[in-house]
Amino acid sequence: MSTDYSSIDFKKKFEELQELPPSITALARAAMTSVDVNDAGFLAFNSQSIALEKDGCDFLAAIYFYLVKLNCPGIACDYTAVVTCLSDGDSEKEFELTDEFLSGVMNVSTRTIRRKRATLIEWMRKENYSVLGITEGEYDHANKRNKPTKYRAILAPIAAKIVLGARSGKLWSTETKAQNKALEAAAEEEIWRTPEAPPPVKKRKKKKEKPPAKEVEQRRKTLLTNFKKSLRLVFKMGNDPRSFWTELRDEMEHVCEEDIKIMEDTGGVF
Repeated sequence: MSTDYSSIDFKKKFEELQELPPSITALARAAMTSVDVNDAGFLAFNSQSIALEKDGCDFLAAIYFYLVKLNCPGIACDYTAVVTCLSDGDSEKEFELTDEFLSGVMNVSTRTIRRKRATLIEWMRKENYSVLGITEGEYDHANKRNKPTKYRAILAPIAAKIVLGARSGKLWSTETKAQNKALEAAAEEEIWRTPEAPPPVKKRKKKKEKPPAKEVEQRRKTLLTNFKKSLRLVFKMGNDPRSFWTELRDEMEHVCEEDIKIMEDTGGVF
């Protein structure tokens, strides 16, 4: 099951990642300024740290929303985001990272890094769609370790387009929740604009719980309907419906007595 990223505190995520070389703010700035758009003036890049910090948060949020809309495995989402944020924003340029370095960045073991990468590779192979270019390093017999893995930040320009689209859309406002909704919507639009991308997953709406009395009445009606259908099937088979009812009644009485005893013993906790 995919994680719901709509409630993630991207400000906190940004603070955790902004000290990485290069910083996520520099990546966001480089990636977004490289996007070919007619009017990018509203981005208002300047030397103020607040503006750059906001760009970094939105850039990171765009990556997460894009991945969750693609139903990317949760174990691979953070990995993809962190590696993308360690690039310089150029989706065509390869850069090297060791598993040891990534394990320090993500505060997990190198074994977990390999598992995250393997999960991502398997998912990309299954979907026939890439969100991160990966060329795993060959084993170095002399040093008894794998050579650094080479990456390409495929999502950098995509995330930049998502941010630009969200900020210029009708959903964008000064409220963080509204901005996240705008970024999420822009991420889905970007997926639909990419023919080779898997279709975006839709959130399942939770069904409203019915009042107990109403649910009991509904179940009683369903039970009676199924009972009538069973009687007619028994009759078609050439058997006596009355005998069927007698046997069923005995079974139901037995089940009822057992369940009542369980409810009394457990206080209704099953």
